[in-house]
Amino acid sequence: MLLASNVVKILYDVADHMPTYVSLAAAVGFTFLLTLYVSQRRDLIRLQAFMATAPDHPAEDLARSETLLDRAEAELEEILGVEAPEAPEPTVVAPSTLAEAARGAAKQPTTSERPALEQITTEREALLPHPRWHRFWAWVGQPRVLALIALGAVILGLAGIFGSERLLNNGGGTTTTHKPGAIVPQDVSVAVLNGTSVQGLAGKVASDVQVNDFSLGRVGTTRKEYDQTVVMYEKGQKKAATSVGRALGVKPMQPIDAATQREAGDADVAVIAGRDRAP
Repeated sequence: MLLASNVVKILYDVADHMPTYVSLAAAVGFTFLLTLYVSQRRDLIRLQAFMATAPDHPAEDLARSETLLDRAEAELEEILGVEAPEAPEPTVVAPSTLAEAARGAAKQPTTSERPALEQITTEREALLPHPRWHRFWAWVGQPRVLALIALGAVILGLAGIFGSERLLNNGGGTTTTHKPGAIVPQDVSVAVLNGTSVQGLAGKVASDVQVNDFSLGRVGTTRKEYDQTVVMYEKGQKKAATSVGRALGVKPMQPIDAATQREAGDADVAVIAGRDRAP
Protein backbone atom coordinates (compact mmCIF):
# COMPACT_ATOMS: atom_id res chain seq x y z
CA MET A 1 0.00 0.00 0.00
CA LEU A 2 2.84 2.38 0.87
CA LEU A 3 4.62 1.55 -2.41
CA ALA A 4 1.46 2.28 -4.41
CA SER A 5 0.99 5.63 -2.68
CA ASN A 6 4.62 6.58 -3.38
CA VAL A 7 4.22 5.68 -7.06
CA VAL A 8 1.06 7.76 -7.29
CA LYS A 9 2.82 10.69 -5.62
CA ILE A 10 5.75 10.45 -8.04
CA LEU A 11 3.42 10.33 -11.05
CA TYR A 12 1.50 13.32 -9.73
CA ASP A 13 4.72 15.31 -9.27
CA VAL A 14 5.81 14.46 -12.82
CA ALA A 15 2.43 15.55 -14.23
CA ASP A 16 2.54 18.72 -12.14
CA HIS A 17 5.95 19.66 -13.54
CA MET A 18 5.19 18.52 -17.08
CA PRO A 19 4.90 22.10 -18.49
CA THR A 20 8.42 22.82 -17.24
CA TYR A 21 9.77 19.69 -18.91
CA VAL A 22 7.96 20.50 -22.17
CA SER A 23 9.27 24.07 -22.24
CA LEU A 24 12.83 22.86 -21.54
CA ALA A 25 12.61 20.29 -24.35
CA ALA A 26 11.22 22.92 -26.73
CA ALA A 27 14.07 25.31 -25.90
CA VAL A 28 16.70 22.60 -26.43
CA GLY A 29 15.10 21.51 -29.71
CA PHE A 30 14.88 25.08 -30.99
CA THR A 31 18.55 25.69 -30.14
CA PHE A 32 19.55 22.49 -31.94
CA LEU A 33 17.54 23.40 -35.05
CA LEU A 34 18.96 26.91 -35.06
CA THR A 35 22.52 25.55 -34.89
CA LEU A 36 21.76 23.08 -37.68
CA TYR A 37 20.29 25.82 -39.84
CA VAL A 38 23.34 28.07 -39.40
CA SER A 39 25.65 25.18 -40.28
CA GLN A 40 23.68 24.19 -43.39
CA ARG A 41 23.39 27.79 -44.46
CA ARG A 42 27.17 28.20 -44.24
CA ASP A 43 27.72 25.03 -46.31
CA LEU A 44 25.29 26.24 -48.98
CA ILE A 45 27.07 29.57 -49.23
CA ARG A 46 30.39 27.78 -49.66
CA LEU A 47 28.93 25.47 -52.31
CA GLN A 48 27.46 28.39 -54.23
CA ALA A 49 30.79 30.21 -54.10
CA PHE A 50 32.58 27.09 -55.38
CA MET A 51 30.13 26.68 -58.26
CA ALA A 52 30.60 30.34 -59.18
CA THR A 53 34.39 29.98 -59.28
CA ALA A 54 34.35 26.62 -61.14
CA PRO A 55 31.48 26.62 -63.68
CA ASP A 56 33.16 23.90 -65.79
CA HIS A 57 33.39 21.46 -62.90
CA PRO A 58 30.47 19.16 -64.01
CA ALA A 59 31.93 18.69 -67.49
CA GLU A 60 35.42 18.12 -66.11
CA ASP A 61 34.07 15.63 -63.60
CA LEU A 62 32.31 13.74 -66.39
CA ALA A 63 35.46 13.72 -68.50
CA ARG A 64 37.50 12.38 -65.60
CA SER A 65 34.94 9.63 -65.05
CA GLU A 66 35.17 8.60 -68.71
CA THR A 67 38.98 8.58 -68.50
CA LEU A 68 38.91 6.36 -65.42
CA LEU A 69 36.47 3.99 -67.12
CA ASP A 70 38.65 3.84 -70.25
CA ARG A 71 41.68 3.05 -68.12
CA ALA A 72 39.82 0.34 -66.19
CA GLU A 73 38.59 -1.23 -69.45
CA ALA A 74 42.08 -1.17 -70.92
CA GLU A 75 43.55 -2.86 -67.82
CA LEU A 76 40.80 -5.49 -67.85
CA GLU A 77 41.34 -6.19 -71.56
CA GLU A 78 45.07 -6.48 -70.98
CA ILE A 79 44.52 -9.00 -68.18
CA LEU A 80 42.05 -11.03 -70.25
CA GLY A 81 44.01 -10.68 -73.47
CA VAL A 82 41.07 -9.34 -75.41
CA GLU A 83 41.39 -6.49 -77.85
CA ALA A 84 38.52 -4.04 -77.68
CA PRO A 85 37.17 -2.41 -80.84
CA GLU A 86 38.31 1.12 -81.33
CA ALA A 87 35.63 3.65 -80.56
CA PRO A 88 35.69 7.30 -81.48
CA GLU A 89 36.47 9.56 -78.62
CA PRO A 90 33.47 11.68 -77.64
CA THR A 91 33.79 15.40 -77.88
CA VAL A 92 33.02 17.03 -74.57
CA VAL A 93 31.58 20.54 -74.59
CA ALA A 94 31.60 22.33 -71.27
CA PRO A 95 28.04 23.28 -70.34
CA SER A 96 27.23 26.42 -68.45
CA THR A 97 25.20 24.86 -65.64
CA LEU A 98 24.90 21.59 -63.76
CA ALA A 99 21.50 20.89 -65.31
CA GLU A 100 22.85 21.32 -68.84
CA ALA A 101 25.77 19.05 -67.97
CA ALA A 102 23.44 16.27 -66.86
CA ARG A 103 21.20 16.68 -69.91
CA GLY A 104 24.22 16.72 -72.22
CA ALA A 105 25.55 13.59 -70.58
CA ALA A 106 22.21 11.87 -71.08
CA LYS A 107 22.28 12.70 -74.83
CA GLN A 108 25.74 11.18 -75.35
CA PRO A 109 25.69 7.63 -76.80
CA THR A 110 26.23 5.05 -74.09
CA THR A 111 26.72 1.46 -75.13
CA SER A 112 26.13 -1.64 -73.11
CA GLU A 113 29.88 -2.02 -72.80
CA ARG A 114 29.87 0.87 -70.28
CA PRO A 115 27.11 0.17 -67.77
CA ALA A 116 28.97 2.05 -65.06
CA LEU A 117 29.06 5.23 -67.13
CA GLU A 118 25.38 4.82 -67.95
CA GLN A 119 24.56 4.44 -64.25
CA ILE A 120 26.57 7.55 -63.36
CA THR A 121 24.81 9.58 -66.04
CA THR A 122 21.36 8.37 -64.92
CA GLU A 123 22.07 9.08 -61.27
CA ARG A 124 23.28 12.59 -62.03
CA GLU A 125 20.11 13.39 -63.93
CA ALA A 126 17.90 11.83 -61.24
CA LEU A 127 19.53 13.94 -58.54
CA LEU A 128 18.62 17.17 -60.26
CA PRO A 129 15.67 18.82 -58.47
CA HIS A 130 12.42 19.44 -60.26
CA PRO A 131 12.14 23.09 -61.30
CA ARG A 132 8.99 23.56 -59.26
CA TRP A 133 10.56 22.14 -56.10
CA HIS A 134 13.70 24.10 -56.79
CA ARG A 135 11.71 27.35 -56.78
CA PHE A 136 9.84 26.27 -53.65
CA TRP A 137 12.99 25.46 -51.67
CA ALA A 138 14.62 28.64 -52.90
CA TRP A 139 11.65 30.59 -51.55
CA VAL A 140 11.67 28.69 -48.23
CA GLY A 141 15.40 29.23 -47.88
CA GLN A 142 15.05 32.99 -47.80
CA PRO A 143 16.04 34.45 -44.39
CA ARG A 144 12.73 36.31 -44.06
CA VAL A 145 10.66 33.15 -44.64
CA LEU A 146 12.84 31.13 -42.27
CA ALA A 147 12.46 33.81 -39.61
CA LEU A 148 8.66 33.69 -39.98
CA ILE A 149 8.70 29.88 -39.73
CA ALA A 150 10.85 30.03 -36.59
CA LEU A 151 8.55 32.67 -35.07
CA GLY A 152 5.49 30.53 -35.80
CA ALA A 153 7.17 27.50 -34.21
CA VAL A 154 7.98 29.51 -31.08
CA ILE A 155 4.38 30.79 -30.85
CA LEU A 156 2.98 27.29 -31.25
CA GLY A 157 5.42 25.96 -28.65
CA LEU A 158 4.48 28.64 -26.13
CA ALA A 159 0.77 28.06 -26.79
CA GLY A 160 1.26 24.33 -26.23
CA ILE A 161 3.19 24.96 -23.00
CA PHE A 162 0.63 27.33 -21.50
CA GLY A 163 -2.26 25.20 -22.73
CA SER A 164 -0.86 22.02 -21.20
CA GLU A 165 -0.13 23.86 -17.93
CA ARG A 166 -3.69 25.15 -17.80
CA LEU A 167 -5.12 21.71 -18.50
CA LEU A 168 -2.94 20.15 -15.82
CA ASN A 169 -3.87 22.81 -13.30
CA ASN A 170 -7.55 22.40 -14.06
CA GLY A 171 -7.20 18.65 -13.86
CA GLY A 172 -5.39 18.88 -10.52
CA GLY A 173 -8.15 20.92 -8.88
CA THR A 174 -11.36 19.44 -7.58
CA THR A 175 -14.51 20.69 -9.22
CA THR A 176 -17.65 19.97 -7.24
CA THR A 177 -20.96 19.93 -9.05
CA HIS A 178 -24.18 20.25 -7.11
CA LYS A 179 -27.55 18.91 -8.09
CA PRO A 180 -30.41 21.37 -8.50
CA GLY A 181 -31.92 22.12 -5.07
CA ALA A 182 -28.92 20.72 -3.18
CA ILE A 183 -27.39 22.63 -0.28
CA VAL A 184 -24.19 24.46 -1.18
CA PRO A 185 -22.09 24.72 2.03
CA GLN A 186 -20.54 28.05 1.01
CA ASP A 187 -24.01 29.60 0.83
CA VAL A 188 -24.94 28.62 4.41
CA SER A 189 -23.78 30.99 7.16
CA VAL A 190 -23.29 29.24 10.50
CA ALA A 191 -22.91 30.95 13.87
CA VAL A 192 -21.17 29.05 16.68
CA LEU A 193 -22.07 29.76 20.30
CA ASN A 194 -20.42 28.27 23.36
CA GLY A 195 -23.12 26.88 25.68
CA THR A 196 -20.63 25.86 28.37
CA SER A 197 -17.99 27.38 30.61
CA VAL A 198 -15.19 25.56 28.75
CA GLN A 199 -12.84 28.09 27.22
CA GLY A 200 -12.12 27.73 23.48
CA LEU A 201 -14.94 25.29 22.78
CA ALA A 202 -16.67 27.65 20.36
CA GLY A 203 -13.40 28.12 18.43
CA LYS A 204 -12.97 24.36 18.12
CA VAL A 205 -16.48 23.91 16.74
CA ALA A 206 -15.95 26.92 14.44
CA SER A 207 -12.90 25.16 12.97
CA ASP A 208 -15.06 22.10 12.26
CA VAL A 209 -17.57 24.36 10.50
CA GLN A 210 -14.90 25.85 8.26
CA VAL A 211 -13.37 22.45 7.49
CA ASN A 212 -16.74 21.41 6.07
CA ASP A 213 -16.77 24.50 3.78
CA PHE A 214 -19.63 26.29 5.54
CA SER A 215 -19.53 30.07 5.81
CA LEU A 216 -18.61 30.93 9.38
CA GLY A 217 -20.69 33.63 11.02
CA ARG A 218 -20.56 35.04 14.52
CA VAL A 219 -18.63 33.16 17.22
CA GLY A 220 -19.66 33.86 20.83
CA THR A 221 -21.33 32.49 23.95
CA THR A 222 -24.86 31.98 25.20
CA ARG A 223 -26.31 33.15 28.50
CA LYS A 224 -27.54 29.73 29.46
CA GLU A 225 -25.61 26.50 29.43
CA TYR A 226 -26.39 23.41 27.37
CA ASP A 227 -25.62 19.81 28.24
CA GLN A 228 -26.03 18.65 24.64
CA THR A 229 -24.95 20.28 21.43
CA VAL A 230 -27.87 21.45 19.32
CA VAL A 231 -28.36 22.93 15.86
CA MET A 232 -30.87 25.77 15.54
CA TYR A 233 -32.11 27.21 12.29
CA GLU A 234 -33.93 30.21 10.93
CA LYS A 235 -37.29 29.89 9.23
CA GLY A 236 -36.95 28.04 5.93
CA GLN A 237 -33.41 26.83 6.76
CA LYS A 238 -34.23 23.37 8.10
CA LYS A 239 -32.62 21.65 5.13
CA ALA A 240 -29.45 23.69 5.64
CA ALA A 241 -29.49 22.86 9.37
CA THR A 242 -29.78 19.16 8.51
CA SER A 243 -26.70 19.45 6.30
CA VAL A 244 -24.76 21.22 9.07
CA GLY A 245 -25.80 18.68 11.69
CA ARG A 246 -24.81 15.78 9.44
CA ALA A 247 -21.40 17.34 8.76
CA LEU A 248 -20.70 17.99 12.47
CA GLY A 249 -22.26 14.80 13.77
CA VAL A 250 -24.99 16.63 15.70
CA LYS A 251 -28.49 15.12 15.77
CA PRO A 252 -30.54 17.47 18.01
CA MET A 253 -32.18 20.15 15.89
CA GLN A 254 -34.81 22.80 16.51
CA PRO A 255 -36.00 26.20 15.29
CA ILE A 256 -34.03 29.09 16.72
CA ASP A 257 -35.49 31.08 19.60
CA ALA A 258 -35.46 34.86 19.90
CA ALA A 259 -32.68 35.05 22.49
CA THR A 260 -30.35 32.78 20.50
CA GLN A 261 -31.24 34.64 17.32
CA ARG A 262 -30.00 37.89 18.81
CA GLU A 263 -26.75 36.24 19.85
CA ALA A 264 -26.28 34.50 16.47
CA GLY A 265 -26.87 37.61 14.40
CA ASP A 266 -28.06 37.13 10.82
CA ALA A 267 -26.71 33.57 10.46
CA ASP A 268 -28.90 30.96 8.76
CA VAL A 269 -27.95 28.27 11.27
CA ALA A 270 -26.63 28.44 14.83
CA VAL A 271 -24.67 25.66 16.50
CA ILE A 272 -24.78 25.68 20.30
CA ALA A 273 -21.84 23.71 21.66
CA GLY A 274 -22.85 21.74 24.76
CA ARG A 275 -20.89 19.90 27.43
CA ASP A 276 -20.95 16.72 25.29
CA ARG A 277 -18.69 18.53 22.82
CA ALA A 278 -16.12 19.47 25.44
CA PRO A 279 -12.87 17.43 25.47
